[in-house]
Amino acid sequence: MNRRGDWINPIVFALVWYMIAAVIGGLIGLIFGSFMSLGSGGAGDQAAGIATSFGSFVVTILLAPIFAALILFVMAGLRHLLVMLIVGSQNAGFEATLRVQAYAFATRIVWWIPILGALVGFVYGLYLSVVGIREVHATTTGKAALVVLIPVAVALLLLAVLAALIGAAVYSLLQQQM
Repeated sequence: MNRRGDWINPIVFALVWYMIAAVIGGLIGLIFGSFMSLGSGGAGDQAAGIATSFGSFVVTILLAPIFAALILFVMAGLRHLLVMLIVGSQNAGFEATLRVQAYAFATRIVWWIPILGALVGFVYGLYLSVVGIREVHATTTGKAALVVLIPVAVALLLLAVLAALIGAAVYSLLQQQM
């Protein structure tokens, strides 16, 4: 992988794969959303269910490139900050980190597969990111793994705290009811 060059090709690559995944996921949601509305209620309810599914599909397709670009740059920025902290100042630069993040986006294509797709795509994306960071920044696998896994660990910790807060709030509300 080139460490330097234009930014357009990796960004377009990431956006194309993200859009393909969004279209596939949206079509599946459209099909299943339409099927779920059939047989429930009257004809008006069924038409409303189909219209809602179609509206969701259109909104997904329109917003997908915006969210994809936002996710791409935020994740590349976070990872490059960690590259600077962990690998040091002798790294290949933000552009190389952006390339790694963009090419790891290709794993989003399997996220639409029910049950295991998101897990497999996520784990494989982490693997590609570790290998990519290691190669473009000429560092060790351990340092590259830290760069990639620290944001994941922080996100999981924040989710655990949020779950605990929600659980405490629900418990408190239930205790007041009794």
